Amino acid sequence: MVVQNSKVKGQNYSSKLKTDLRQRCYNFSIAVIKFIEKLPQKRTFWIISDQLLRSATSIGANVAEAKSSSSRREFIK
Repeated sequence: MVVQNSKVKGQNYSSKLKTDLRQRCYNFSIAVIKFIEKLPQKRTFWIISDQLLRSATSIGANVAEAKSSSSRREFIK
C-alpha cells in the first residue's frame, strides 16, 4: 500500500512539474520580451535582442514539440 501512495504522489508531482515547466517557459519568454523593450534603440542592440528573443521563445516551442512526439525515440530527438 505504501508503494501505491508513493506512486500516486509521483504522478501528481510529475503532472504539476509539467504544468510548472510550461508556465515557467511562458513567464521566461514574457520577462525576456520586457527586458528587450528596455534596451536602447541602437543597431547593435537590435542584433543582440533579435537573437535573444528567438532563443528565449524557442524554449517553449521545443517543450511543446517534445510533448507532441509520438514515440520515445522521436521525443529524444
